This record gives sequence, C-alpha cells and structure tokens, in this order.
Amino acid sequence: MKITDTVCLMCKNKCFDKLGIDIPNLSMELDIRHLSYQKGETIFKQNSFASYIVFLRSGLLRIVLEESKMRNLTLTYLTDTIFLDFSLLDGSNSYPFTAQSLINSELCFLSAHQFLELIKNNSRAYEYILKEFSLQHRNTMKRLSEIALKNALGRFATVLLYLNEPILQKYHIYKIISRREIADFAAISLESVNKFINELRNDKLIEISDKSIEIVDIEMIKRLSIIG
Repeated sequence: MKITDTVCLMCKNKCFDKLGIDIPNLSMELDIRHLSYQKGETIFKQNSFASYIVFLRSGLLRIVLEESKMRNLTLTYLTDTIFLDFSLLDGSNSYPFTAQSLINSELCFLSAHQFLELIKNNSRAYEYILKEFSLQHRNTMKRLSEIALKNALGRFATVLLYLNEPILQKYHIYKIISRREIADFAAISLESVNKFINELRNDKLIEISDKSIEIVDIEMIKRLSIIG
C-alpha cells in the first residue's frame, strides 16, 4: 500500500457531504490517511487494533469473519463509496471482521476520535449513521437467517442470485473469487459447490463460461433460494 496525494477537497465521492460536514470551513486539522491497496491485500484483520473510521472510495472488498485457520465465513462484498463500519463509535478499539481487497482499491482512514468530534451536535450525521446501522443490522439478520434456516442448496442458490447482481457483475466477480470463496460465502463445502454446479448445469438452470456462472432460469433459482 502507499499514501496517495489525494486531497479531500478534490475527492468526488464527498463522504463528508453525507455527514453534513463542511470541510473548507473546519477549524481543526484532520488526521486522514489516503491509502491504495493492491488486489489481494488485507486492509485490516479481525480483532486487530483500530483507531480509524474507514471509507471505501473505490474498489471491491471482501468482508470476512475468521473463525479458524481452516474455515472462514464471508459476510458480504462491499463496493464504492461506503463506510466500512461504525462499531468503533461505541468505544471499541478493534475491528470486528477482516477486510480484503479483491481489486485495486482506494480507502480513507479518519481518526475515530476526530470523527466523534466532527459529528457532535450534527443531526444530519447522526441520521445518516443511524440509517447505516439499521441497514447493516437488517443485512446481518438476513445473512443469519439464510445460514441458519436454509439448506445447503438454498444457500447456494441465494449466493448465485447475490453474485449475479449488476453491482458485482460489473467487476466480473467470478473471475476474481474462487469456488472455495463461493463455498465460504454460502457456508457450505467446496464439494457441495461443485456438486450443485454440475446438477444445476445438467438441469439447464445455469451455464458455465470461462469460470463465470450465468443464471439461465432465474425464476427457478429464486424458487430454490426461497424453499431451501
């Protein structure tokens, strides 16, 4: 990774605008680090010391819960212009998950202490953060229900639908992640992934082309996801 010469005032993502913060008129000097990460680099590790709020300016990240050396759980994939996590705002000093860069990505790190000062008495910032917390909570509950209540085929079908969303397809996601990573995302074994791919291909529900999995019968895949 390397420090870039990007300046917040030049940035088109306007992350501070989301929080109602007027950068040009700030009285404090901000402790912000603008970092670039290459494909495959780890942004931060689960349980590592944390003192910065992280914003993804551009790129694609994999968010992982590391349970053991043998098995991890992929929680989600994050794309451009999003804050990774606000959990540091409750006084925590470690990251609750691992973030990995799947393509060349650019991120901004803002001191958590300064962030709290910036949003103090700022209703627009609090409204934005509450909405983000609510969205993250709903997504987490949805992931937990998928893992706990669906069978292996249902989880795999759900993952196929997610990976075929346009926001991930624009990155050619299947050329970036392996079948092992698909298995981690679906919380099933690699053997099950290969089995389901062969079965769904034989049933003409999907097609395989240069590692990519193309859904042919999306209604049936949706049905498998629902009843799984």
